[in-house]
Formats: sequence, structure tokens, C-alpha cells
Amino acid sequence: MGDRCLMRLKVPWTQATRVAGILGVKPADFSSEENACFGVLEIEEVNYGGTKERSDLLRERIDYAGVHYDGDTYDGANFVALDGIEYEVQIDANGDMFVVFERDDTPATLWKAAAHVRKYLEMYAEFTRRWVP
Repeated sequence: MGDRCLMRLKVPWTQATRVAGILGVKPADFSSEENACFGVLEIEEVNYGGTKERSDLLRERIDYAGVHYDGDTYDGANFVALDGIEYEVQIDANGDMFVVFERDDTPATLWKAAAHVRKYLEMYAEFTRRWVP
């Protein structure tokens, strides 16, 4: 089946029933442990960081955020999607974001990596602003 991991997905409660239909789960599978504005779904044994599930939600332009933990051959990542665009940043085993730098990377490469993390943080802030009254 591929490299499997745990994925936690956070969606606006107003979208939870629609997301449940897209992903083939029950609306009752969502919890509200993080914030009353969001439904949280944990999917165990998801393949390849939830690539298929996240692609299905992106195609339907569902806003979501979450994390997939590391698999056997890849690192974990935080991700956020708004308006059909997703950003993802790698995380270590403690959940801390990181960027991989090579010894011979140019300053421009380093700035580009830092800008990617900054864009993720901006999108996550907008996700929260958009869905928390």
C-alpha cells in the first residue's frame, strides 16, 4: 500500500459534512478538540502523507490545515490549504518546522527556502482569520 503514516486534518465545521463525503468517512468521526470552529479528523495508516486525500480536498477547493507525521521514507509535514492552493513545510520528530540546507547552497537558495516557510505561516494565519469568528 505504500509508506503509511498518521494524518491529522483540521477543517471548518461548516465544511465537515462535505469533507466526510469526499473522504468517505462519517461526520461523527470529526472531533472539536482544538477549537470549536474546526472539526479535527485523524486518519491512521494514510498512504504517502495523505497525498490522495489532500488532492481530493484541493480539487474541491476545501480550506484545511493539518499535519502528517513521518513515514518510513519521508519526513512529517505541516500543511495548510486556502482557495485550492496548498503549502507544506517539513517537521522533525518534535513537530518543529525545518528547512534542509546544503553546504554549497547560495544565499538566494536560502532566502527562497525561508520565504517558503514564511508563506506557509502567512497562509496558516489567514486560515485562522478566515474561519475563527
